[in-house]
Amino acid sequence: MKNIFILITLFFSLGAKAQFGLSKGELYEKAIVYFTDGTSEKGLIKRRSFGGIKFRENLDSKPETYDSSNVTGYDDLTTNEKYRYKTVGDFTMLMKIVQLGELNLFVVYKSSGSMPMGMGVGGANTGMPMMSMGYGGSNVYYIEKNDNTINIGRKIRKNEWHLFEDCPVLLEKLKQKELSKGAIEDIVDFYNSKCN
Repeated sequence: MKNIFILITLFFSLGAKAQFGLSKGELYEKAIVYFTDGTSEKGLIKRRSFGGIKFRENLDSKPETYDSSNVTGYDDLTTNEKYRYKTVGDFTMLMKIVQLGELNLFVVYKSSGSMPMGMGVGGANTGMPMMSMGYGGSNVYYIEKNDNTINIGRKIRKNEWHLFEDCPVLLEKLKQKELSKGAIEDIVDFYNSKCN
Protein backbone atom coordinates (compact mmCIF):
# COMPACT_ATOMS: atom_id res chain seq x y z
CA MET A 1 0.00 0.00 0.00
CA LYS A 2 2.84 2.38 0.91
CA ASN A 3 4.56 1.71 -2.44
CA ILE A 4 1.36 2.47 -4.35
CA PHE A 5 1.01 5.80 -2.50
CA ILE A 6 4.62 6.72 -3.35
CA LEU A 7 4.10 5.85 -7.03
CA ILE A 8 0.90 7.90 -7.24
CA THR A 9 2.58 10.89 -5.57
CA LEU A 10 5.54 10.65 -7.94
CA PHE A 11 3.24 10.39 -10.96
CA PHE A 12 1.31 13.54 -10.03
CA SER A 13 4.41 15.57 -9.15
CA LEU A 14 6.00 14.77 -12.52
CA GLY A 15 2.80 15.45 -14.42
CA ALA A 16 2.31 18.83 -12.76
CA LYS A 17 5.12 20.40 -14.80
CA ALA A 18 3.45 19.54 -18.14
CA GLN A 19 6.49 17.84 -19.56
CA PHE A 20 6.55 15.89 -22.81
CA GLY A 21 7.91 12.37 -22.62
CA LEU A 22 9.61 10.32 -25.30
CA SER A 23 9.94 6.58 -25.62
CA LYS A 24 13.45 6.74 -24.09
CA GLY A 25 12.03 8.27 -20.93
CA GLU A 26 13.44 11.72 -21.69
CA LEU A 27 11.32 14.66 -20.55
CA TYR A 28 11.18 17.87 -22.55
CA GLU A 29 9.57 21.24 -21.78
CA LYS A 30 8.25 23.94 -24.10
CA ALA A 31 10.73 26.79 -24.51
CA ILE A 32 12.05 29.60 -26.68
CA VAL A 33 15.79 29.20 -27.33
CA TYR A 34 17.92 32.27 -28.10
CA PHE A 35 20.89 31.68 -30.40
CA THR A 36 24.16 33.61 -30.42
CA ASP A 37 23.42 34.88 -33.96
CA GLY A 38 20.42 36.84 -32.61
CA THR A 39 17.72 34.45 -33.81
CA SER A 40 15.33 32.47 -31.64
CA GLU A 41 13.27 29.31 -32.06
CA LYS A 42 10.34 27.81 -30.21
CA GLY A 43 10.41 24.10 -29.46
CA LEU A 44 11.15 21.56 -26.75
CA ILE A 45 14.21 21.51 -24.49
CA LYS A 46 15.81 19.27 -21.91
CA ARG A 47 18.65 20.44 -19.67
CA ARG A 48 21.66 18.14 -19.79
CA SER A 49 23.19 16.98 -16.51
CA PHE A 50 26.68 18.16 -17.44
CA GLY A 51 25.76 21.45 -19.08
CA GLY A 52 23.99 22.63 -22.17
CA ILE A 53 20.58 21.71 -23.48
CA LYS A 54 18.99 19.34 -25.94
CA PHE A 55 16.61 21.09 -28.34
CA ARG A 56 14.08 19.73 -30.81
CA GLU A 57 11.39 21.50 -32.78
CA ASN A 58 8.83 18.82 -31.90
CA LEU A 59 8.70 15.28 -30.49
CA ASP A 60 9.30 13.78 -33.93
CA SER A 61 12.36 15.86 -34.84
CA LYS A 62 15.96 14.93 -34.15
CA PRO A 63 17.43 16.57 -31.01
CA GLU A 64 20.33 19.01 -31.29
CA THR A 65 22.75 19.68 -28.45
CA TYR A 66 23.61 23.30 -27.65
CA ASP A 67 25.71 25.11 -25.06
CA SER A 68 27.00 28.63 -24.49
CA SER A 69 28.88 28.57 -27.80
CA ASN A 70 25.55 28.25 -29.69
CA VAL A 71 22.88 29.83 -27.47
CA THR A 72 22.63 32.77 -25.07
CA GLY A 73 19.85 31.12 -23.06
CA TYR A 74 16.19 30.17 -23.11
CA ASP A 75 12.76 31.01 -21.73
CA ASP A 76 11.00 28.01 -20.19
CA LEU A 77 7.37 28.39 -21.27
CA THR A 78 6.23 25.69 -18.83
CA THR A 79 7.53 27.38 -15.66
CA ASN A 80 7.79 30.98 -17.00
CA GLU A 81 11.42 31.04 -15.87
CA LYS A 82 14.16 32.62 -17.98
CA TYR A 83 17.77 31.43 -18.12
CA ARG A 84 20.82 33.07 -19.66
CA TYR A 85 24.49 32.11 -19.97
CA LYS A 86 26.75 34.46 -18.05
CA THR A 87 30.52 34.46 -17.65
CA VAL A 88 32.12 34.97 -14.25
CA GLY A 89 35.91 34.91 -14.39
CA ASP A 90 36.85 31.90 -16.51
CA PHE A 91 33.50 30.12 -16.09
CA THR A 92 30.35 30.39 -18.18
CA MET A 93 27.19 29.01 -16.62
CA LEU A 94 23.44 29.00 -17.10
CA MET A 95 21.73 31.32 -14.61
CA LYS A 96 18.10 31.97 -13.82
CA ILE A 97 17.01 35.59 -14.25
CA VAL A 98 15.60 37.05 -11.03
CA GLN A 99 15.40 40.71 -12.09
CA LEU A 100 16.55 42.89 -14.97
CA GLY A 101 17.27 46.63 -14.76
CA GLU A 102 20.27 48.89 -14.24
CA LEU A 103 21.41 46.02 -12.02
CA ASN A 104 20.62 42.53 -13.30
CA LEU A 105 20.18 39.80 -10.72
CA PHE A 106 20.70 36.11 -11.48
CA VAL A 107 20.63 33.00 -9.31
CA VAL A 108 22.07 29.49 -9.52
CA TYR A 109 20.96 26.75 -7.15
CA LYS A 110 23.98 24.79 -5.91
CA SER A 111 23.56 21.57 -3.99
CA SER A 112 25.81 21.16 -0.97
CA GLY A 113 26.59 17.52 -1.65
CA SER A 114 25.18 14.05 -1.81
CA MET A 115 25.09 10.96 0.31
CA PRO A 116 25.30 7.39 -1.02
CA MET A 117 22.35 5.14 -0.27
CA GLY A 118 22.17 1.35 -0.30
CA MET A 119 25.01 0.73 2.14
CA GLY A 120 24.56 -1.32 5.28
CA VAL A 121 26.14 -0.86 8.70
CA GLY A 122 29.89 -0.38 8.44
CA GLY A 123 29.64 0.21 4.68
CA ALA A 124 28.57 -3.34 3.85
CA ASN A 125 26.45 -3.58 0.72
CA THR A 126 22.85 -4.45 1.58
CA GLY A 127 22.06 -5.68 -1.90
CA MET A 128 20.09 -2.54 -2.64
CA PRO A 129 21.05 -0.61 -5.77
CA MET A 130 23.43 2.25 -5.13
CA MET A 131 22.12 5.74 -5.67
CA SER A 132 22.94 9.21 -4.50
CA MET A 133 20.58 11.41 -2.54
CA GLY A 134 21.18 15.15 -2.34
CA TYR A 135 20.96 16.74 1.07
CA GLY A 136 20.39 20.42 0.71
CA GLY A 137 21.83 23.33 -1.07
CA SER A 138 21.40 27.06 -1.46
CA ASN A 139 20.90 29.84 -3.96
CA VAL A 140 24.02 31.65 -5.10
CA TYR A 141 23.31 35.15 -6.42
CA TYR A 142 25.11 37.05 -9.17
CA ILE A 143 24.78 40.77 -9.88
CA GLU A 144 25.53 42.17 -13.31
CA LYS A 145 26.38 45.85 -13.71
CA ASN A 146 27.88 47.46 -16.82
CA ASP A 147 28.21 44.01 -18.46
CA ASN A 148 30.31 42.73 -15.55
CA THR A 149 28.86 39.75 -13.63
CA ILE A 150 29.93 39.34 -9.99
CA ASN A 151 29.40 36.38 -7.67
CA ILE A 152 27.60 37.76 -4.61
CA GLY A 153 26.86 34.47 -2.87
CA ARG A 154 24.10 34.45 -0.26
CA LYS A 155 24.63 37.96 1.14
CA ILE A 156 26.13 41.26 0.08
CA ARG A 157 29.38 41.97 1.89
CA LYS A 158 30.88 45.43 2.51
CA ASN A 159 33.52 44.95 -0.17
CA GLU A 160 30.65 44.69 -2.70
CA TRP A 161 28.97 47.95 -1.67
CA HIS A 162 30.91 49.68 -4.47
CA LEU A 163 28.15 48.38 -6.78
CA PHE A 164 25.82 50.92 -5.16
CA GLU A 165 28.18 53.92 -4.83
CA ASP A 166 26.03 55.83 -7.33
CA CYS A 167 23.04 55.44 -4.95
CA PRO A 168 23.87 57.13 -1.59
CA VAL A 169 20.40 56.48 -0.16
CA LEU A 170 20.85 52.71 -0.62
CA LEU A 171 24.35 52.80 0.89
CA GLU A 172 22.95 54.60 3.90
CA LYS A 173 20.22 51.98 4.31
CA LEU A 174 22.88 49.25 4.26
CA LYS A 175 25.06 51.11 6.77
CA GLN A 176 22.09 51.65 9.10
CA LYS A 177 21.06 47.99 8.62
CA GLU A 178 17.63 49.03 7.35
CA LEU A 179 18.19 46.48 4.60
CA SER A 180 19.66 43.13 5.57
CA LYS A 181 22.83 41.98 3.78
CA GLY A 182 20.99 38.76 2.96
CA ALA A 183 18.02 40.53 1.34
CA ILE A 184 19.73 40.59 -2.06
CA GLU A 185 16.51 40.65 -4.09
CA ASP A 186 15.17 43.60 -2.03
CA ILE A 187 18.47 45.48 -2.37
CA VAL A 188 18.56 45.06 -6.17
CA ASP A 189 14.86 45.95 -6.40
CA PHE A 190 15.47 49.13 -4.34
CA TYR A 191 18.40 50.10 -6.58
CA ASN A 192 16.45 49.52 -9.80
CA SER A 193 13.32 51.33 -8.64
CA LYS A 194 14.71 54.22 -6.55
CA CYS A 195 18.27 54.91 -7.71
CA ASN A 196 17.86 55.76 -11.40
